[in-house]
Amino acid sequence: MNFLKNISLKSLIPLLVIILMLPFGTIVIITSNIDVKKQLTATHMQIFQESISHLAIELNRYGEKHDSKAIQRAISLAGVNKSQTHLCLINKQGVIISSTRSAWVGLKAKKVIKEFDTNISNTVIGGGKRQFVPDEKSGHIYAYYPITTHQHIQQHNQHNHQYAVLYSEYDYNKQIHALQRNQQNKLIIFLIGLILTSLILIIVLQQWLHKPLKEILNFIDNIQLHGETRKLTVKGTRDMVHLADTLSNMHHSLQTSQTELGHTHLLLENLLNSVPDLIFYKDHNGVYLGCNRAFCDFVGKESEDDIIGFTDFNLFDKALAELFYQKDQSMLRKGKEQRNEEWVTYPDGQQVLLDTLKTPYYNKNKEIIGVIGISRDITITKELEEKLNQAQKMEAVGTLVGGIAHDFNNVLAGITGNLYLAKKRLVDNPDVAKKLVNIETLSLRAADMIKQLLTFARKDTVRIQELSLTSFIKETIKLLHTSVPENITFEENICSEPLLINGDATQLQQVLMNLINNARDAVEDTDQPRISMTIESFQPDLEFLEYHAEANAQSYAHIMIQDNGCGIPQASLEHILEPFFTTKPPGKGTGLGLSQVFGAVQTHHGILDIESIEGDGSTFHIYIPLLQEKYSTQVTPKNLLESNAHGELILLVDDEEYVRETTAEVLEAFGYKILQAEDGLQAIDVFKKHQHDIDIVILDVVMPKLGGVEAAAHIRMINANIPVIFVTGYDKEQMLNLDGQASNSAVLGKPIQFDTLHNIIHQKISGKGSNYD
Repeated sequence: MNFLKNISLKSLIPLLVIILMLPFGTIVIITSNIDVKKQLTATHMQIFQESISHLAIELNRYGEKHDSKAIQRAISLAGVNKSQTHLCLINKQGVIISSTRSAWVGLKAKKVIKEFDTNISNTVIGGGKRQFVPDEKSGHIYAYYPITTHQHIQQHNQHNHQYAVLYSEYDYNKQIHALQRNQQNKLIIFLIGLILTSLILIIVLQQWLHKPLKEILNFIDNIQLHGETRKLTVKGTRDMVHLADTLSNMHHSLQTSQTELGHTHLLLENLLNSVPDLIFYKDHNGVYLGCNRAFCDFVGKESEDDIIGFTDFNLFDKALAELFYQKDQSMLRKGKEQRNEEWVTYPDGQQVLLDTLKTPYYNKNKEIIGVIGISRDITITKELEEKLNQAQKMEAVGTLVGGIAHDFNNVLAGITGNLYLAKKRLVDNPDVAKKLVNIETLSLRAADMIKQLLTFARKDTVRIQELSLTSFIKETIKLLHTSVPENITFEENICSEPLLINGDATQLQQVLMNLINNARDAVEDTDQPRISMTIESFQPDLEFLEYHAEANAQSYAHIMIQDNGCGIPQASLEHILEPFFTTKPPGKGTGLGLSQVFGAVQTHHGILDIESIEGDGSTFHIYIPLLQEKYSTQVTPKNLLESNAHGELILLVDDEEYVRETTAEVLEAFGYKILQAEDGLQAIDVFKKHQHDIDIVILDVVMPKLGGVEAAAHIRMINANIPVIFVTGYDKEQMLNLDGQASNSAVLGKPIQFDTLHNIIHQKISGKGSNYD
């Protein structure tokens, strides 16, 4: 039956019709032929039986009359019928006693008639029942009919009546041949009809079965080859039409589902590719099944197709790939998500820190078939965290600095007060007085350093004012020399131009101090150490402006500090300005100096350049915008009053006894009278008692029980016009919000410069001065 697989439906239909119709036609023909033969046999059987029965009746009548001649005559007349042959009367012994052929009389019937059956004859004679034996194959009927014979034809010593058998053959073979001819004609007609019916059936089947099926098959082929989109319509049986409609509807539903699935897949692909995180998934063996665009870029591949089918061993170095594989297998064994931070190197050599989350990849049966991973580049996040930690450190430093600044300034206030008194008493000893001046200068320098720390820790407010950078640096160099050992050559190249800038003197002084101190440490192990400082005017050229996008085409003051020390390693240059980063040995550097320098330069809208070669020294360039040339209006200390006071009464309030006592002694030396109080509550009580005598109040801002600002508010409820000088060991700029007490007031920071204090007291009492800023 395998040959049927290669037969087309168009050829199969005629073949099936032939296979089905041929047996049907054969069965019909054979059946009809058998039926006709049976019908023909039955008809001739009836004719023969009637003929023999009439003859038998006649013979029996003649037998009763003992008329043998009449019997012979009757047999001879019956033999005229050509269809009846071998008409004989045979006795019990099988001898022919009468026949249409006289020659047979007296002979054994079996001898002359081959078809004669002795057994049937004896049965008929013995039982007296007739028998007709048809032979459809030869077209003959054999008759055995009992006949009663008379006595004289019987043997002697027998009964008078004995039976004989009338035997005859009926030949209807000619009718059979005629029937066969007739049947052949009918068969031809039937075959013609069968062929016509088959052709009609083939046409009908071709039209209503093959053609619809062919259209359905073409429709399916077009779907496979061209993505058929038209609706399938066929003409055929109801089932065929139903099949075509069902197939068309299924195709439409499938198309709709495929379209929606395509849109969903495209959306999912776009979503995955729009995510900056690395997304991938693998099977149990670590073979990649898919990924997003970011992962392709990460491993340096053009598309997902270049990754699918590969493992980590094809994409990363062996050690890293082995690490990934072990973590994948660990996650698969546990069946739980795992999260890791991993340093990974891009193909271009860039190192990044990845935060990777790996989860099990399940199939529809909830079986783990692989790994799904999402990796996020957290390098910048980690850097921001470190910066935040650094900022928190700085805030902690600021809090610490703010806390100790008060106590430290109080100590300096006591020192400077005693120094002032000592200088007054050693006027006749200039050598000692000079030493005291140096101590006082260093004390004030310490106070400036505390202020700088407050500024760096965001606890102080930068005060920008116009100043001559040239004059400022000349004064600062005197202090810088004290920090440079004598074995180091210190060169100065200072221009004659005033170089007017807007700047904060304290910050600029700290910048120079930090750079000079760094240069000093850098040349520590150099054979012929040298540090040079150059200050000049600078006009930027095109190359400078292109390299520094923040620069403007204006004149700058250029400060250059150069050393021939150890230099800065190239790998450290990009981190050198970061807070707490240092190349110095432990205990020799805090990592704050250059970050302070950078912050100060930024505050002054300047530019910082660093040139360094390891082992060959460093050069720091600072560029600060210049103002238009004019005479400097920088602040200089006001001329002090040379006259002493005239016994004006001052209420001095401070919680630190040594500061209060020292300040009172200095003011008494100026000629003032002093009332003292150790806190705000005591100050109010003292003022109530001496309100008509007190000329001015000096209040420490921060005190226990009641602070200076609150105490001033109560005192001015008693006398609204009383002048008040606020003194603080904290950042005085942050104390300027005096809650309505700023009128007729001044604010001074510790340690106090007593000449300045004396001048302000005189101005406030005389009413000539405005509020001191």
